[in-house]
This record gives sequence, structure tokens and C-alpha cells, in this order.
Amino acid sequence: MSRFLIVLLLYRNGYEVGKYISIESKIEKTKSVCYDVLEQTSRKWHEAENDETPFIRYLPGIILSCYHNFEERVDMMGKRSTAYDIVKKAAENRLGKFAKQEILRGC
Repeated sequence: MSRFLIVLLLYRNGYEVGKYISIESKIEKTKSVCYDVLEQTSRKWHEAENDETPFIRYLPGIILSCYHNFEERVDMMGKRSTAYDIVKKAAENRLGKFAKQEILRGC
């Protein structure tokens, strides 16, 4: 639910990258970091002494990452890449072993 609300608030404030790149997926891929950030943010919540700074630093990084991915996709389309070039670029961005499904999502 919180991811949905984040995307909704972003749309309402003019951040429409979520139409093209899944913000929810980015958060899911970094969920351990997200959970750590939320845990840090909620410390001393009941005493009204919590610090929102970790989350305020985390979320713009996610949004920026989405915009970078969007720019990469636009660049790839502008170059009229072949299917081979697109798959090759997706594979080059991976470290270590990867599955075909990961490349499919990357394309």
C-alpha cells in the first residue's frame, strides 16, 4: 500500500516517470535497504523524536534511478538499435550470472 501511495503522490506532483519505469519494482529490488531506512526513520516514533532524513535521502535516489533508466530506454529507441544490440546492452549491465527472464525485463 505504501508503494502505491508513493507513486500516487509522485504523479500528483508531476513526476510521471512511473508510467514508463516501475517505481514499485525499483523499491522491491532494494527492499532490504528500504526496510532498513524505514526502521531508522521510525526509531523514537512514539517519543516524537524520529528522524525522517534516511527516507528523504532514499526516495529521491529511487526516483533518479528511474529517470536514468527512462533516459537509457529513450536513447536506445532513438538509435534504432537492433534486437541484438538491445539484448547485448541489457547483458552488459548485469554482474555475474543472470537468467533469461532478467534480460527480458531489462529489454
